[in-house]
Amino acid sequence: MSDTKDLKATLQQELERLTKIRDDVRVQLSLAKAEVADEWDRLEGSWDRIQDELKRVGEHTKEPAQKLGSAASQLLDELKRGYERIRAQIKS
Repeated sequence: MSDTKDLKATLQQELERLTKIRDDVRVQLSLAKAEVADEWDRLEGSWDRIQDELKRVGEHTKEPAQKLGSAASQLLDELKRGYERIRAQIKS
């Protein structure tokens, strides 16, 4: 009978420990989702800017093509790094 009580107490302690871990993971997951959503929203703004920039280049512009190319390249690099960060966060 004592073995049964000890086993029950041990299992209860383990369950309480797992509950704390589970709650912590749930909070961290919610925070990660919020971070990913914020990053996504920021990247969407960059996406829109690069689309607009490419449209302007396709039309006529008075700015030197080199200047536009540099700005577009920087935006593309920013998007690439951001999407890679999101992908890494989702996988982890």
